[in-house]
Amino acid sequence: MSWVIFVLAAALIWSVGSIISKFCRVSYIENSLGYLIFIAPTVLIVPLLLLFEPFVLLKSTEAFLAVLSGMIVTVGYYLYLEAIHKEELSKVFILFGTGPLFILVLSTIFLKEVLTIKQYIAFALIFIGSTLVSLKKVDQKIKLTFGAILVLLSALFFAIHNVILKYISEINLTTLMLYRESGFLMPILFIFILSPKARKHAKKVINDLNIKKTALVYSAEVLGITGMFLVYLAIQRGPVSLVTVLEGFETIFIFILAIIISLYFPKILKEKIDKKTIIIKIISITLMLGGLYLIAI
Repeated sequence: MSWVIFVLAAALIWSVGSIISKFCRVSYIENSLGYLIFIAPTVLIVPLLLLFEPFVLLKSTEAFLAVLSGMIVTVGYYLYLEAIHKEELSKVFILFGTGPLFILVLSTIFLKEVLTIKQYIAFALIFIGSTLVSLKKVDQKIKLTFGAILVLLSALFFAIHNVILKYISEINLTTLMLYRESGFLMPILFIFILSPKARKHAKKVINDLNIKKTALVYSAEVLGITGMFLVYLAIQRGPVSLVTVLEGFETIFIFILAIIISLYFPKILKEKIDKKTIIIKIISITLMLGGLYLIAI
């Protein structure tokens, strides 16, 4: 059962990394594009995979899709950075639970997969759960918040990325990651070279951050990559479907950590912790984890 420990450790590590990212984005870095450019060098960790697996030159179609998946991650991550700046972190990750829903729809359209009744029920549970936390009462009207829209768009882009990876799943991890991270860097470098505003944002981030703050920003990215490697180890040792379900514990960990930090360290993270908000989030998490379980089994 070592795979269970790996995936739960990954979920906890991702939770801590996400809280650090939220804190850095809100407290230190004013612009998401500047943040994205600043953390781009973390992809230099990926070549370490060559110590464990060889790199294989891909055929043109596979290479294009692998690189494209990285470009899509860039857009999804930018939207995520915007979302965590505008929305509560626990709400962001509850809404990220819509990812499997998007994957179901995209797989049906592009991979010609057929949905079962169980998957339709999962679809409904995830939809209801995400709707509960994405709506806000404004002037006696129920409205979808802009932060929620950003999260849903980000989840959609990451879902497209996952469907592409599913299509080219026979590629070994080292090869896939090197191609994908190349794709991740391409739009960032393109924007950095062509846009004076992007260079200005990046320069401001560099000037604003001291060594301690820089280390904190990069630690969040390193935690994200570490969690990813742990999940791959879990997938090698256990059933992918159950690994996917247990990844959902990240939402629970963030929910618990957000409450604790909001109570005792509000300068780091402050979320609404009134009874009504907590109950809505618990119901949403339960519905969406139930939907995720139905998809996975």
